[in-house]
Amino acid sequence: MERVPKVSIGLPVWNGENYLAEAIGSVLRQGFADFELLISDNASTDRTPEIIARFAAQDPRIRWERQDRNRGAAWNYDRTFAMSRAPYFKWLAHDDLVGDTFLAGAVALLDAAPEFVGAIPATMTIIDAAGQEIGQVDNDMDPPGLGPAGRLGHLLRQRSFHCNPFFGLFRRGAMLTSDLHGNYGGSDRVFVGEMLLRGRISHLPQARGFFRHHPEQFSLKIFGDAERVQEWLTTERRQGLSRTLRLRRGYVAAVGRSGLHRAERLRAYAVIGRMLWAERCGIARELAFSLLGPKAGGLLARAAARPPTTGPGAR
Repeated sequence: MERVPKVSIGLPVWNGENYLAEAIGSVLRQGFADFELLISDNASTDRTPEIIARFAAQDPRIRWERQDRNRGAAWNYDRTFAMSRAPYFKWLAHDDLVGDTFLAGAVALLDAAPEFVGAIPATMTIIDAAGQEIGQVDNDMDPPGLGPAGRLGHLLRQRSFHCNPFFGLFRRGAMLTSDLHGNYGGSDRVFVGEMLLRGRISHLPQARGFFRHHPEQFSLKIFGDAERVQEWLTTERRQGLSRTLRLRRGYVAAVGRSGLHRAERLRAYAVIGRMLWAERCGIARELAFSLLGPKAGGLLARAAARPPTTGPGAR
């Protein structure tokens, strides 16, 4: 029987020749060596498959697949998880880097503390195209003393969520019945919320992770363009629910899958309900623009924002 490693690292990629070798190299430099690196090439048209093949020929811990067509980023992320076998799993973007001690620290923590479902660096370092440090992001996913609904509420109140907690090391058992990487914008945040419903996420003060900002970064190029985000995730453009409603529906489904007892589930649903109420005007605007188009949607949104001319709210 083939031996199962302790950690699986999933690296989905499409046309990633610019930084892929650096990302793979950061994995191979880990002090913790009991891992498999699983790469899914989403039908790249550049030198990506050549780079992967070269590394795979040198290290048997690398397994990879080349897909027959580009199926979208969401499918590709989930494909790397389907390829995995280990009890612990981590995603890695092709243009990011793993700190040399991250796996060792995260595995030791998860082995020793079953109440934690995942581990992330306490601080994420932002690097530029040349690998120079240009900033830091402090992770604040899991303040002590909160239950599952409280942890979800803390996440939802963070208006400037950074996606790097999505790239932590998580227990495979907790991920198996989750939605993994959903096929809608913001689903990485929903995944983090679903993990927080299932357990705590530890912040490792000594570990480092590196998140790259660079001119070719596709997620930055399309940020704010809902249609292009959807096309990047699924290769299709879909209309329908507003982005905010899709996100909140994702959280509702995550609570339903969480396995929490009834009282805690109700507390979590109440957290989402309060957030929806606070966002009601923005959701109405998103729906108006989506269903009626920019011009008619803008007129409707402005009309809804005007104070009434009669009744208790009139001036």
